[in-house]
Amino acid sequence: MTFRSLLHKSQTNQELIRLVGAHDGISAKLIEEAGFEGIWSSGLTVSCSHCVPDASVLGKAEFLERAQEMRRAVELPILVDMDTGYGSASHIGYHVKDFERAGINGVCIEDKIFPKTNSFVEGGQELLGLEDFCMKIVSAKQNTSYEFFVVARIEAFISGFGLDDAKYRADAYAEAGVDAILIHSKQKDGKEIEQFLLQWDKKCPIIIVPTTYPDAFSEQRMRELGVDIVIYANHPMRAMVQWCKTVLKLIEKRGLSKDIDDMIAPVSTLFRLSGMDRYKELVKFYDSYGTYGTEDDDD
Repeated sequence: MTFRSLLHKSQTNQELIRLVGAHDGISAKLIEEAGFEGIWSSGLTVSCSHCVPDASVLGKAEFLERAQEMRRAVELPILVDMDTGYGSASHIGYHVKDFERAGINGVCIEDKIFPKTNSFVEGGQELLGLEDFCMKIVSAKQNTSYEFFVVARIEAFISGFGLDDAKYRADAYAEAGVDAILIHSKQKDGKEIEQFLLQWDKKCPIIIVPTTYPDAFSEQRMRELGVDIVIYANHPMRAMVQWCKTVLKLIEKRGLSKDIDDMIAPVSTLFRLSGMDRYKELVKFYDSYGTYGTEDDDD
C-alpha cells in the first residue's frame, strides 16, 4: 500500500493515518504488529542507534541501508526522514531515485540548511532560502514516480519565525508540487500548530509530530483540525532505552533471576519476529529434494 492509497482511504473513512518512528528492522516489525498504518524511518533514532548525534553525521548510505532493512521486515509503507536532502537540488534527484528503487514509499525533506541539527537542540536552526528549497521539491518530484510521496517539513516555528512565515512557506511548497506539509513545533502547548491548522488554507495533506505536546490534541481533535497524518516519532527507541537501562541495572546488581526473565521477551518471540519458523520450513522443503552437485556427479 502507498501513502496515496492510505490518504484516499483515510479521507473516505475520516480516519487518521498513524506513523511510528522505527530505527531498525525489529522496531519496524513491532510497529506493524501493533496495528499502525505506516513506518517513519526516524533520523533521530537511526542516528541514536549508531550512537552519533542527529546532526547530519550520518549520510544517505546509512539511512538507505537502514530503510532497506525495514523494507525487508515489513509490508507497511515507509516514509524516510531525509533530513535536508543530503545536498542541493541537483543532488536530491539522485538520492530519491535510490530510495524509490529500494522500495521506500516516500521521503521527508526539511527546510533548514546543511548541516542540520535536531529540532529540539537550541541554536543553529537556520532556514534555507525559499527558492532553493522549492527547487529541492521540484527535483525530488521530477525524479520519482507519481506514487512516491515527497513531504516538505517546515521548520519556521522551530527557528523562531511566526505563523505568517510558516503559512508563506507552506503556500510556496504546495505550489512547488509537494505531496504533503509537515508542520513542526517544539512548544509544549501545541498552540502554534493549532493556529497554523486553523488559519492555513489547506492546499495539500498535513502532517504533525506531537512529540513535545502529547496532551494538546486527541487523535479525534487532530482530524477535526484537518490533520491527515500523525507521526509518533521516537517512542519505540525511547521505550527500548528506558527499559533496557532498568533490566541492565538489575542484572548488574544481582545477576540473572526468574523475575528478570519475566520482565523481558522470551527467545521464542525473537525467533518469531525474525522469521525463524519460516526459515525452518524452507530448510525442510529444500532438504526434501536431496543434495545436488556432489563430487560423484562429475565422474
